[in-house]
Formats: sequence, C-alpha cells, structure tokens
Amino acid sequence: MIDVELGRLFAAISKNVQNQFKSRLSDIDFDFDFDSNYRYFQYLIVISVYDGINQNELSGRMNVSKGSTSKAVKYLLNNGLIIAKKDETDSRIKHIYITQRGKEIADRFKAFFFEINDKLVEGFSESEVNILRSMLKRIYKNTVIDENNFILEALNFLDK
Repeated sequence: MIDVELGRLFAAISKNVQNQFKSRLSDIDFDFDFDSNYRYFQYLIVISVYDGINQNELSGRMNVSKGSTSKAVKYLLNNGLIIAKKDETDSRIKHIYITQRGKEIADRFKAFFFEINDKLVEGFSESEVNILRSMLKRIYKNTVIDENNFILEALNFLDK
C-alpha cells in the first residue's frame, strides 16, 4: 500500500504547472481567462499539428463531443487564431487552418511544454525518466474508460 495520496500530489503538480503557464502567457494581447479558456488552447495545438483537420476529426482527436469542439472552434475563430474553409466537394465539412497568430501562440505553448517537461525531470537519469514515463502512462490508462488519444499522442510528442 502506498502511503502517499497520489491524487493530491498530481493535483499539486498540476496546479504548479498551471500557475507557471498563466504567468508565461500573461502578455497575450486578447482577453484570456486561463481557467475558462485553457482547454481551447489544447485544440489549437492539435490544429497546429493537423492543419486542415475538420471538426469531426478534431472532436475524435480530442475525445470530446462535437458541441465542445464547436464552442472551442468558435472561440479560436473569434480570436483570429484559426480560419475555417468549406470543403470543395462537401460544403457541410469545414477544414480548420491555423493562422500566423495562432501558430505563434501554439509555438509558445509547445515551447513551454518542452521547458516544463525538462524542469519536471531535472536531476533524473534517463533511465528514471523512462521508468517514470512508463508508470505515468499506465496510471493514465488506469484512470480512463475511453482512451484519449490526444493525451497519449501529447505524451509521445514530448519524447525527444
């Protein structure tokens, strides 16, 4: 039996990372409420990787409802971070492309993720990092019913 409450430890680490993230992005020049809008920027990162993705594919990658994706896309469109273009053969399908401004912000997010990843494992050997990564992936898989592919891809994305 583990005598440390892992959930509290994970929550504390997450809160520390969020606070650093808030601080680093405080100079973004539009109304950014971190607690309300942070999840929208996860969409932005996926769109930056899969430029031209359609909303249904985006919902699948994020493992969220189409309504949640629609709300996020609207937010990102309204803030000039993405554009949407109708499919040439099926006008019901909209392809989503990242704007230059969106790319700049997504790149800042990615840079922060790499930086915080390095900070989280500072002082660990490569072997310890590999063991920790493996254990955290197993913990993640133990906590979900439907595997969220985006999170697992993000974890792999952070592998250097």
